[in-house]
Amino acid sequence: MRTVIATIILFLFTSMAMAQEGLTLQEQKKLNTFFSNFSEAYVTSFTQESLTSDQLLYFGLMHAFINFQDKPMETEDGESVYIPSELIDKITKKNFNKTVSEHVLKNYLFPIASGEAFVFSQIKTINHLGDDVYSASGNIYSASSGSDIDPQGSPEDWLKAGEEVLVTGKFEATYKKTGNGFILLSYDVKAVSTEQCPYAEESTNMVIGEYQGVFDKDGVCYASVVSESGDFVDFRCANVEQALGSAAGKQVAVIFKIAQFWNDAKKSCDSGAFFAWGNELK
Repeated sequence: MRTVIATIILFLFTSMAMAQEGLTLQEQKKLNTFFSNFSEAYVTSFTQESLTSDQLLYFGLMHAFINFQDKPMETEDGESVYIPSELIDKITKKNFNKTVSEHVLKNYLFPIASGEAFVFSQIKTINHLGDDVYSASGNIYSASSGSDIDPQGSPEDWLKAGEEVLVTGKFEATYKKTGNGFILLSYDVKAVSTEQCPYAEESTNMVIGEYQGVFDKDGVCYASVVSESGDFVDFRCANVEQALGSAAGKQVAVIFKIAQFWNDAKKSCDSGAFFAWGNELK
């Protein structure tokens, strides 16, 4: 209860700070939505100099899947969606003013997932750095899948609704105002230490790599990826086999997902199994 009360007090203090900065409630909501785009896609830290095409591709795929599921892009079996590279470029251009340097595929096959955690962000502070550039800091929240809460609400609202909402991360960022929105210039995100990993179980951490899998003569897909320790790991990309069927001897572009889980013995997050899917290279 003390934690809940402290969170509510912090929220009220933050609201007053926003008012002092001259930020209207409508502007605050727009910024909350803008930064939620990155937290719900589990975007990792970057600067303008370090932002890679892999990160852009990762964000474009996740954002398209989360926000455009009503589009007619499903596969016949209804288990995946096709996400056009043109849509990915449109998304990254709008949010980063950058696009993927070179696409290996015209359409990316992305599996339909269920049970994902409800992740969103709220800003705490903003500072004008000059021209149209601002710095911002805020919290990243996580609620269970299917939670019917208002991401623009307060911890008091969520408590009254009987929903458990955890602070799973904090971020600092710089962004630029544009005529029709914002562009993210840098992003520094840190996990909050709890006995629940920010990207664990149903909210898994996506890792994109420019890797190719190979189907052997028996139609089994194998691929090598670089693990977090920097080692190459060979694994069977069974999800790719399921998506593409028999493709003996052919190469595929593979997208990777690494599960994370809380290791109670070490009191830290560990990486779990690799998952993969992809498209046959033409």
